Amino acid sequence: MATTTTTTTRSLAAVILAAGKGKRLKSARPKVLHPVCGRPALWHVVQTALAARPDKIVIVVAQNADDVRAAVASWKITPKPVFVEQTQQLGTGHAALAAKSAVGRVDDVLVANGDFDPVLPEDIRALLRRHRRVDAVATIASTELRDPGTYQRIVRDGGRVIDVVEGTDASAEIRRINEVGTNWMAFRRGPLFAGLPKVRRNNKQHEYYLNDAVSILLRSGARVEAVLCDTGGTLGLNSRGGLAAVIAVVRGRINAKHLNSGVTLLDPGATYIDVDVRIGRDSTIYGDRPGLCDRAVRPDRGLGDRRPEYRAVRRDPRIDRR
Repeated sequence: MATTTTTTTRSLAAVILAAGKGKRLKSARPKVLHPVCGRPALWHVVQTALAARPDKIVIVVAQNADDVRAAVASWKITPKPVFVEQTQQLGTGHAALAAKSAVGRVDDVLVANGDFDPVLPEDIRALLRRHRRVDAVATIASTELRDPGTYQRIVRDGGRVIDVVEGTDASAEIRRINEVGTNWMAFRRGPLFAGLPKVRRNNKQHEYYLNDAVSILLRSGARVEAVLCDTGGTLGLNSRGGLAAVIAVVRGRINAKHLNSGVTLLDPGATYIDVDVRIGRDSTIYGDRPGLCDRAVRPDRGLGDRRPEYRAVRRDPRIDRR
């Protein structure tokens, strides 16, 4: 009698596409290493992927990406990431296909861009639960934007996904849709790598788009799902403006976490706390110390203009009198 893999035992590989050049950022720094609240964008993506408990992590990088490799190595990630080189930057579909051998024979593949759509870890877990529960071939993490611009639209009929359309190719009716696809997607391994070689680069960028693999799967009659996620109303680091928008979303989430943990921020809008900072309950952050980086603050302490005798220190959770 044939056996099937249950939703609780299906194996997972997380594939993170980190080879993009980020030309519009106009920077010598790799796009995925631009800092977001004290950590590179790629670090945030890896942490979100780890929340899905993957059996493997594959990171696709460009040639000579020693700085990306070194950064990832410093994070001491488990499972240890496998690096795959994309010798030519020919698009996200080409990058995902380059990971095929490293992925191996897992059941599901979670694909994300390394330049950070700020999807929450709990949303990715919900996406995978939905993907497996309904036995979808592909499941897209989608979000709703006030101004979707050229982002890919999710077209539904009675809640069912029937098409995905690039904003640049969309009709006026489809452009009115506010639900767009993010760069987080889950696939069944077999259909993904069967569909990717069918993708063509007949677009303005002459690149192979991973999104086109979803369209191919839909045309074949495969079940494709889309799960709405919270991105704070922004997507990606495609420009300095996009980077600033993502930082604002993450900063707001960090501040909210501390507020909900019993920390008083007298001016949250002017307070910048890095993602690794720990602050004890009943601490107060006053107005003249808006930035906390790589530090810890013991409970019942104050930082800022009302308590000038205290200052924050590094990870050692103390406040020194100076």
